[in-house]
Amino acid sequence: YYGGQIHYFGHYHTKFGGHDFRRDTMDKDGNFKEEILKNEMGNYLTKSLTDEAIRIVKEHDRSDPMFMYFSLPNVHSPNQSPKGYISKYANSEVTDYDRKQLLGNLGGLEEAVKNFTDVLKASDMWENTLLVFMSDNGGAPTGLPSYAGHSNYPLRSGKTTPFEGALRV
Repeated sequence: YYGGQIHYFGHYHTKFGGHDFRRDTMDKDGNFKEEILKNEMGNYLTKSLTDEAIRIVKEHDRSDPMFMYFSLPNVHSPNQSPKGYISKYANSEVTDYDRKQLLGNLGGLEEAVKNFTDVLKASDMWENTLLVFMSDNGGAPTGLPSYAGHSNYPLRSGKTTPFEGALRV
């Protein structure tokens, strides 16, 4: 995907519109090809992206080094998570709808990372892999349109600010 705010099930950009789930490839002659994956519409974006990363790992020639930038949108708005990930919070102390959606998306992130690393291990690539896990900023503070159940407490403020809630991730 090319930007944030991707609908987790429709795979379109929620702010600007347009389908935003693509496979970019290059053939043996160096010709670039872009394919829009409309057949993935309706599937949970995190699972679709993870399945694509797993496909690439499985098809990769092990004798060639590989670099993969595998980015998942799970803590970004819009807050949309499959019911199965949210249901475990039904009787919890968490009552905020957005917070439950965020926690559900984090469950999806955990599952994606596990599935991806399992494939690296099964493909004998894990021992020669450097995995970097990072974030770009803290969550959006309450009141911003992109607020999605985030909490940067005890740090001050969050995303789009110069304060520690945005900078210390």
